[in-house]
Amino acid sequence: MEKLGSVRCLRAAWIGLLFAVVSSSIDAGPHFATATPAQAGFSPERLARLDEYMKRQVAGGHIPGAVTLLARHGKILAFNRYGESDPDRHAAMSRDAIFRIYSQTKVVTGVAMMMLFEEGKWRFDDPVTRFLPELKSLRVCKGFNEDGSMQLEDISRPPTMRELLTHSAGFGYGLSDDNPFDKVYAQSQFLHAANTTEALEKISKLPLASQPGLHWRYSAAVDLQGYIVERISGLLLGEAVGLQSPGPGYSGEG
Repeated sequence: MEKLGSVRCLRAAWIGLLFAVVSSSIDAGPHFATATPAQAGFSPERLARLDEYMKRQVAGGHIPGAVTLLARHGKILAFNRYGESDPDRHAAMSRDAIFRIYSQTKVVTGVAMMMLFEEGKWRFDDPVTRFLPELKSLRVCKGFNEDGSMQLEDISRPPTMRELLTHSAGFGYGLSDDNPFDKVYAQSQFLHAANTTEALEKISKLPLASQPGLHWRYSAAVDLQGYIVERISGLLLGEAVGLQSPGPGYSGEG
């Protein structure tokens, strides 16, 4: 498959103030000029309030530590660290500490998807199964029996890419187990799969919450988008969006 080209520019897409800094070589090196906040139009007095607030968050035990970065027009204005990166070892926070950024990766994945769209790699009305044939035999949950087992019916048609991007494809997520449907997704442990192949194998055995296109439901849709980026690009997702590729002033983990 053809590799993603322009998607690699995402390594430079972080804008504004980051409380979860993934970069590790931004330390005011030759690739990043510095300036004072006042020179860039920021109030030093108001930024001092942010600094004090972060210190209070650590001192009050709300967070163990943090890193903040403020940049404007390609220049670093403030780059501070607070507290500890490992409270058990009392390791001081460092500027190059690696943070898990959780759902912030959804934004990166969405941009990668739309770049591929601009390149003509997929269309909104394409069936998801064009890229993920593992999902051809999905079934739909239409209710539950008295013993807790699911009542299943055949899927009317494969979900489309449009539905996948708008959380209306019918997938679940399993972030909680407070209802029988989400409990099935939680028990599958697809979020803890070792790789894309294993995750798709698990998801392919799970039912949809409704027929495609009928309802909005927060779901595994963005995870599936990431798998599609991998299929189209021929790269692991982290490589495709530049989060695992070393470059000037950047390194990180996807």
